[in-house]
Amino acid sequence: MLTFDQDSSAGQGMVSAMREYVESQFCDANAAIVVPFVKEPAAPSNEFNFQNGAPAVSYVLSAIQSGSLHRLSTLNKLRLRGDFFVDYEDLEYCERVILNGYHIVRLNRVNLRHQQDTGDFAIRKLENGTYFYVGKFSPARYYYIYRNLLYMAKFFAQKDPQKAKQFRMSADEVPERIKNDVNKEANKFAIACAKRDFENGVLGEWNGK
Repeated sequence: MLTFDQDSSAGQGMVSAMREYVESQFCDANAAIVVPFVKEPAAPSNEFNFQNGAPAVSYVLSAIQSGSLHRLSTLNKLRLRGDFFVDYEDLEYCERVILNGYHIVRLNRVNLRHQQDTGDFAIRKLENGTYFYVGKFSPARYYYIYRNLLYMAKFFAQKDPQKAKQFRMSADEVPERIKNDVNKEANKFAIACAKRDFENGVLGEWNGK
């Protein structure tokens, strides 16, 4: 099953290349997800220089949902988290894919054009070098981002401490983003609610309170 976000589109030859790989003798029998390279406006160019012998296929530890080609038997076994409601279901699933001994394969010569609806948003860089789109996320989106990152940092703390640390660092970045974004007070309220609900074990859809 190949999944897409509403703001993504397949690059030239992406779908046919993915199909060719999974139907070939070279397809990894333990590949749970096959993904393309992701290109988006806020990210620096991440295309491999094939003139220098970069590989056509790489193994990666995570992938966004958009452009992901899922092996249904693995997806049916591990399942996406419905109680996250939105945001980070994909990375949480990828972490469990890896922990269960499956692989995520990236085809480096095809790409997905992602975040194509960002033309009206300014791109701002934080002190730690990460980028974000000013005004793109609503308070509700910040709520889900913060709450679900906190949950993943706690859930994977024993299973994968290094990845849990990365999730925690991403969560700690959210207040810094809010300082540089619009709707500061509404966003502050949203992440305060997210922290409270995380501490009380509340998942699912936010009621706005």
